[in-house]
Amino acid sequence: MRTSLSAGLAGGRRAGLVAALACTLSLVPHLVAAVTGLAALLHASPVLFRAVTWLGVAWLLWLGWSSLRERGTWLTDGDPTPPRTARLVRDGVLLNLLNPKVTVFFVAFLPQFVPPDRPGATARMLAYGAVFMLVTFVVFAGYGVLAAAVRARVLARPRAAGLLRRTLAGSFLARGVGLALTAR
Repeated sequence: MRTSLSAGLAGGRRAGLVAALACTLSLVPHLVAAVTGLAALLHASPVLFRAVTWLGVAWLLWLGWSSLRERGTWLTDGDPTPPRTARLVRDGVLLNLLNPKVTVFFVAFLPQFVPPDRPGATARMLAYGAVFMLVTFVVFAGYGVLAAAVRARVLARPRAAGLLRRTLAGSFLARGVGLALTAR
C-alpha cells in the first residue's frame, strides 16, 4: 500500500499502477511456497523465519532512510524523469516478498479453507491465492490512483509535499522498527 501511495504521488497514475502490480506479483512466490509446503518449512524453522524477517526489517529501514535523505524535489510538475519502472517493480516486489506476515498469511490462514484430503486441494489453493492477489491488486491500485489524483494539489503546496515525503519515510521506518521489535 505505501509503495502504491508514494509511487502514485511521485510519478502519477501509471507509477501507482506499476507499484500495485509489483506488490501483487510478489505474492506469487508466497503462494507457490504455500502450495508446495515450503512456507510450512519457513514457519517451522525459527532461524529461517527470523532471517527473512530481518531482511524485511533492513529493507524497510533502507527505504525509509533513503526517502529521508532525498534532497531533490520529490514531486515536480512535468518531471522529465519520473520514477523508473524497474525501480518501482524492484521496490514493490522486495517490500512484499520480504514481509514475513504475508508468508504467515499464506501458511496459517489460506490453508484453513482447503481440506488437504479432498481432491483438487492444490487447484483450490491456487484459485484462492489468485482471488487474494486480485483483491490485493484492486486495493493497491486504488491507493495508487487516488494518490495520483491528489498529486496536483500536493504539487501546489511544496511544504505539504515535504511533509508527505517525511511522513511516508517515517512510516517505512516505523514499520521496520515495529517488525524488528516483534522479531526478537
